[in-house]
This record gives sequence, C-alpha cells and structure tokens, in this order.
Amino acid sequence: MSDNLKYTYKEFSVDIINILYKVGLENKKVIFLFSEKQMNINDIFLDDINNLIQTGEIPGLLQKENYDFIYQKLFRESESRKLEAY
Repeated sequence: MSDNLKYTYKEFSVDIINILYKVGLENKKVIFLFSEKQMNINDIFLDDINNLIQTGEIPGLLQKENYDFIYQKLFRESESRKLEAY
C-alpha cells in the first residue's frame, strides 16, 4: 500500500488487484492494513471493501486483460500438474 497521505481510488484498485493475484495465483498469505488517515474514506472505498468481504469480489474491478492473464496462468498451472478440465 502506498505511504502517501492521499491514497487515491486508483491506487487502492491497483493494490487490491495485486493482492488478489498474490492470494489467488501465487497462493500467498496477505494482510491488507490501512488506516482512515491514509485514505479519503468515501462510499466507493467502503462499498468495495464490503463487497470483497461479503462476496469475494469487487464488481467492475477487473478488466478483460486481467481475466485473460488469470486464465492463462491457471491454464499453464493445470497443464504442468496434468489436471483435467471439466
């Protein structure tokens, strides 16, 4: 997470995507710490955090390129483990 005091929504989104990649694709354990002093708390931040906690996703966060990257990474991993797709 950025150390600057004006943590923008764009920076937040990039950090969340990076965290999701680390957790989902690299199987790493991650803790995301932030304080209200570090970000301009508004409904968008809170809605996204709430959605992530309740559903495991943030609607509209990922673009097609993100999904393509995830698919390719998972496909290569499944091939290397000789897993069958269903």
